[in-house]
Amino acid sequence: MVTDPVCKMTIEEKDAVGTSVYKGTTYYFCSAVCKEEFDKNPKGFLAEKAIVLPMVSSGATKMAKDPICGMVIPKERSIKRDMGGRSYYFCSENCVRTFEAPEAELKSMKRRVTIASHGVKVSFAGEETLIGNMRLMKEKGVSIEGKEGVISGLEEKGNTVMIVAEDNKLKGFIAVADTLKEHAEDVVKDLKAEGIQVVMLTGDNERTARAIGEKFGN
Repeated sequence: MVTDPVCKMTIEEKDAVGTSVYKGTTYYFCSAVCKEEFDKNPKGFLAEKAIVLPMVSSGATKMAKDPICGMVIPKERSIKRDMGGRSYYFCSENCVRTFEAPEAELKSMKRRVTIASHGVKVSFAGEETLIGNMRLMKEKGVSIEGKEGVISGLEEKGNTVMIVAEDNKLKGFIAVADTLKEHAEDVVKDLKAEGIQVVMLTGDNERTARAIGEKFGN
């Protein structure tokens, strides 16, 4: 067992959300928030060195799962809150705040959201979620092997496909498509009839652009 130097929660090394090395010593954290705070100012949290505790038999300690970050923690070392006739146990004050006022906590997440070059990366509650195109997934090492046909099939129907991954593992796809204006096809036909060359400019991929163009007879 090790102690998170920020919130002082005792956790098993294998359950740690993240680690940091400072002056040759590895420190373990129960949440991404604790790691982030520690990395800003390690000295401020090291009045006492992280303590390695002896293993405690599972039968001697009652455990509970933090409803926000999912960390399994000893009840006697957790932060307890009673709500709606039930008791909840938390690993840190940050998880308590998120539970009690999720809207306020989400509004403060701006610094935890990074816009990548080809999508979005969100880090929250110890998990990293990516939403973007194939190039972003390749940059982050997310395998889409065997799913290329799914993506191309959706694009050939005029959809823009966004790939969703969590902790660098493929989770699924989001397909969105623009709706053509009601009289767009008639307008294009009239312009062509007048001898005007019609060109479609798009930032989308070639398969999606071709699918839209075919709806206009191009």
